[in-house]
Amino acid sequence: MYSNMFEYMIQQIGFRIFVMRSIIRRIMEDEFSKKTELLSALTGIKEKLDAVHIDVLAVKKQHNMIMGDPILDFYETCQMLHLSERQVRRLREEKKLIGFTFGSKRMYRYSEVKRYIDKMERKSQEQLSEQYAENTQNK
Repeated sequence: MYSNMFEYMIQQIGFRIFVMRSIIRRIMEDEFSKKTELLSALTGIKEKLDAVHIDVLAVKKQHNMIMGDPILDFYETCQMLHLSERQVRRLREEKKLIGFTFGSKRMYRYSEVKRYIDKMERKSQEQLSEQYAENTQNK
């Protein structure tokens, strides 16, 4: 689904660039004799550029996906976990965080990173509840 949307967006960007080129070509060939025609053509170019800008921003925001699950590269994973590169490598070596290699890049599924975060939150909550239970027993 996303690859089709991505291809569609790229096709739309290409079409808008084609339209802008044809308008610019008409301006350069002096087909516009009146100032109002020139202004409307420039306004059209601006509108097309704005649309291309919006499309490019949408493409930048879109992540690679596998079966609807976003794929994070190594640095995005580090940022999401708020850990250093070495700490994330250590988690991978200890099999606490499972990823895969794509070409020469290390990638992680968003769901896997989220699973690790949820596991750490549960562990932290259990430790806090144990400490609370110990403190209440000692009093």
